[in-house]
Amino acid sequence: MSASWQHLRKCDAAMLDRARRYGEVVSERLPSSDAWTKVHAREALAAYIAMEGLGKAAGVATLSVASRAAEGSQLLEAQDLAAALARLAAARSAPSGRAEGAIGSQASHSAHEAAAADVAMALQKAMAERVETLKELSSQDLCNALVGLARSPLVLPDAAAAVAGTARGRAAELSPRSLWDFARALAELSAVLQGPQKQQVSSCLEATWPVLASSTEQTLRHELQDDLGLCLAGLARLAAALPPQSEEASSFVSHVLRPNAQGLLNHCQDEELRWLEMAGPLLRLEGQEAWISLLRQLALQSLPGLPRGEEMASRFVSILQWVASCDAQAACPPFFDFAFQELRHRVHELPQADIRRAAELFSQVHLERPDLLPSAASALARAARPPEELPEVALYLSTLAGLYSRVAALPKSEEASSQEERRTALMALAEKLSGGAATVQELLTPSTVAHDATFLALSAFAQAVCRPVDDVPAARELVLQADKLVKLVGKCNPAVEEELRVYIGRFPGEVRSLLASGKQGRDKTEKVKKARKSKKHKKKEKKAGKKKHKKKEKKAGKKQDKKNKKPAEDSQAGDSGDSQQPADVRHDPSPQEAMGEDREIQEAAETQHQLAVSSPPDEVDWGDEDDDADSHHTAAADLGGSDSDTEAAPTAALGTPADLNWPWGERGRPSDRAGLRLFDSLCHTWSTDTEETGEPRFSPQHVHIFITALRSFCVGKGSASPPVSCLEVLQGVVQHTVASAADGDKEARLCLAVLQELATDPACPGSLKAILPGLEANEVHSVQGGEPSGPGGTAQRRLRAAMAASPGSQGAGGFAREGQERGFLRRMFGL
Repeated sequence: MSASWQHLRKCDAAMLDRARRYGEVVSERLPSSDAWTKVHAREALAAYIAMEGLGKAAGVATLSVASRAAEGSQLLEAQDLAAALARLAAARSAPSGRAEGAIGSQASHSAHEAAAADVAMALQKAMAERVETLKELSSQDLCNALVGLARSPLVLPDAAAAVAGTARGRAAELSPRSLWDFARALAELSAVLQGPQKQQVSSCLEATWPVLASSTEQTLRHELQDDLGLCLAGLARLAAALPPQSEEASSFVSHVLRPNAQGLLNHCQDEELRWLEMAGPLLRLEGQEAWISLLRQLALQSLPGLPRGEEMASRFVSILQWVASCDAQAACPPFFDFAFQELRHRVHELPQADIRRAAELFSQVHLERPDLLPSAASALARAARPPEELPEVALYLSTLAGLYSRVAALPKSEEASSQEERRTALMALAEKLSGGAATVQELLTPSTVAHDATFLALSAFAQAVCRPVDDVPAARELVLQADKLVKLVGKCNPAVEEELRVYIGRFPGEVRSLLASGKQGRDKTEKVKKARKSKKHKKKEKKAGKKKHKKKEKKAGKKQDKKNKKPAEDSQAGDSGDSQQPADVRHDPSPQEAMGEDREIQEAAETQHQLAVSSPPDEVDWGDEDDDADSHHTAAADLGGSDSDTEAAPTAALGTPADLNWPWGERGRPSDRAGLRLFDSLCHTWSTDTEETGEPRFSPQHVHIFITALRSFCVGKGSASPPVSCLEVLQGVVQHTVASAADGDKEARLCLAVLQELATDPACPGSLKAILPGLEANEVHSVQGGEPSGPGGTAQRRLRAAMAASPGSQGAGGFAREGQERGFLRRMFGL
């Protein structure tokens, strides 16, 4: 390696020496600037372009020639200027022109770039001054000028607008290869220009779309391999040059891609899928029926029809990754269901590097039938082998942990076969994770113990594997109940929604009781509204019936009067008496009915009136103990849970068989035991390293991973006891964090808040609580001029103030005030 480096340095030195001599020869041959001719200007420009092709290896040798070339640009014609711009762009785009030389300082490289910009600007300025002569240029010369402008280090807007305006409407005269360069240059210029110059370039590009569409259609129809490759490559480069979501990109899709979508689709349906990677992204941009048809064709015919073998299996995974990056769900939801069924039969052909890619796909993409995932995950786990390098092992473990989490979170099935497949997949993945942990332990050295890969491997266990699976449904149920509670309160009384979120974070055990109380309040309010509406409707019906009856009585009286032929006076008197009789006969309400409401409606109205009077807007009333006890009982009865907030909800209540969630017996999962052994080994090394250096060497991010692993392994129901090495490392972490937080370190304050939150966990063992910091660390920090750790807001401060003013605010359950109404619940639900 050293010999190769010395050889390269000798080559660069020789190149620099040759460039220096060439520059001296050119300077000697060129006369002074006042005696220059066009021939001298062309010679100086050609010399500079030749030296520019050497790249930065030429160094400062090009500076003198660059200044002479910039001076002579005013003598060149428009055709010479266009050719010079194109050749200069080609020289700078060559690999040698882009490579950074090993000789020379950063200052010389900056001078080299400045000289190139000076030459480019001199050429563009001369071209902008020759607008009238640009019309005499051929279409190919205009194309060369546009390509040179697009790839110049600096672009003069007036020159770009002048060339684009002249070239508008002349794209049909270009060859297919030049046509793609022409369109791409216009797209690149349109992306960097603004104002009228941008409009001029965009107008030229808009006039080019029909020519591009026609050329693409002819190429796709003739199916010549060379022309087809050139066309697809040109379309892909043009699509990449257009800014996303821009008007130019939309025009490109509507004028070029959409009319040729079927032709592109036809070339993606061959048996070997030769053009899939080039034509597929273009169909994705088209985004309509052609893209959906492509996914269906791939899932049902093309992918199953690929030949067998390691190479094709690797390409199979690459195609799936490409589809996932383009569209994982929206266009064709069942795509990955069919693809994974086929991939399951090719797992034994996959290289180990591709197995990790396949596992990553399994854990991320959308599946219409998730019940098919366990069988594919089992096949993948059987074929997986841990790598031999620590970073690769860490990525391997992280990917398997993600797949494990997804299989564990699948909805439970009532079929015995599905349950058995899920159990088998979990056990197979756990065994592979256990083997990966052993590999990490073998690769640990004093130099790699604080490496990011080591913490990534530990995080794979801590975040995805080590927490018991049967804890997940209970936690999920609690989150869903909290979400329902927030939505319910948001409908009833949005003003206290923020305060409710803080309250839930402080007292998560109260979620069920609050939700039950909220449902009762909502039902009661709806009942009151319904009763009022029903009573009002009955009054209207009764009034309408009386009017109808009165009309009938009048009509019957008139008929009777005519029949009896009585005198007019008697008829009028009789009619008046008969008509007034129904109106006079009215129901005499009782005193209770005169109140206007029944007892239930009256009580609800009185309750609302008392709330409006007794609960000011700014008062936070947490209720009394009797009401809280009643609310706990009601919540437990309504939700089917326990009366105690601290008691975890039984797994059977959630409909989850215990043996399905924990199929490993009393010994536990092998991945848990392996993860704990890995954690213990890391802690042994960390404790030794801490004794030597005096403080932990890992970063605050590593501390968070350490705390997460500590919580996963040693906190919770059925967790193992913290190892002695873990306690030693934790003690050093706490001391260092408290000291750094006192100095105002924000990361340390965040770590301190996490440690304090862990100390308040009821499931935290006493050996950890004896080391973890308490709230007095915040008080010390506040005395020294800092702010309390953790996020703080208006609602949080209001909550703390209300709790501090409450006599029963000591402890988790003492948040009630005696002798007062449950104003908090009333304020929340608007009862």
